[in-house]
Amino acid sequence: MASHDPYIDQIIAGFRVEKLLGEGGMGRVYLATQLRLKRHVAIKILPHGLVSKNKMFVDRFLREATTAAQVTHPNIVQVYDAGEYEGTFYIAMELVEGPTLDRLLRERGPLSWREAARVGVDVAGALAHALGA
Repeated sequence: MASHDPYIDQIIAGFRVEKLLGEGGMGRVYLATQLRLKRHVAIKILPHGLVSKNKMFVDRFLREATTAAQVTHPNIVQVYDAGEYEGTFYIAMELVEGPTLDRLLRERGPLSWREAARVGVDVAGALAHALGA
């Protein structure tokens, strides 16, 4: 999946990047080790292509980190660090073990109504907390 990934085995701001976990519109997420504290984290890296295209992507990326860092809730990942290191923009955050909801749905199919209700309640609680409700 990431055989020629330039970030694998690199150290970015004290985080050793180990493997690609996934990717989305605003970057790739990797498993990394925070060397100083010897803990696994998820590190999201903004692709250089987006950085060079438009400064708006950098601002949005860093605003995402700042906003998330202001919130503490069991259903919202904790942000540990964010910034720029030698031209690479990153967000280091809590690593959540287990499959994503997307992967779970692809592998198992639709959730039971009880499972879907539990997920909905968890998401609604996190959103209400994040919005200060």
